[in-house]
Amino acid sequence: MPSPAALVIGASRGLGLALAQTLHARGHTVYATVRSTGAPKTFPEGVRVLDGIDVATEGAGKKIVEGLKGQKLDSVWYVAGLLKPETFDDLKWEDQLAMYTICAVAPVFITKALVKSGALKEGSKLLIFSSEGGSIMLRTKDEGGGMFGHHGSKAAQNMIGKLLAIELHEKNIAVGLLHVRRGYERLSRRCD
Repeated sequence: MPSPAALVIGASRGLGLALAQTLHARGHTVYATVRSTGAPKTFPEGVRVLDGIDVATEGAGKKIVEGLKGQKLDSVWYVAGLLKPETFDDLKWEDQLAMYTICAVAPVFITKALVKSGALKEGSKLLIFSSEGGSIMLRTKDEGGGMFGHHGSKAAQNMIGKLLAIELHEKNIAVGLLHVRRGYERLSRRCD
């Protein structure tokens, strides 16, 4: 029986890198996307690195499908994200667009490319790493405002996950939203 095939989107560092390494150690055939060109030396031998994949671009899904070369996937782990600290007095339009694009727009287009190509097959799983930062109920006056792009893009990502679950239900593709504990952003900073 062949090993399960997993695609980790956003695997260059932090949580995505750790996930790719762990899946590989557990016997999965792992495909890992990174923005840079040239495979980072941090991946174990055997991980298939799809480099030059910028999820913030419209053609990212097509590039991923081409890089898979017909591989059918058992799981897709969308870990790509962006956090740009901001306050009400210091908002940046481009930072907001980048956070929303990476968290809420890209997953839809990439998933569509994977489903339409047949790479995301019946019975597979799409797992999207989000954050409790997208919870409207958890935002309180005591926590204060700010971080509009982060919280807003994560709220949008949570809705996108729900909508994809509805859309892919008939195709027997399970969609899960994974919310990691507070402090996970520090993991990425430690891995730089």
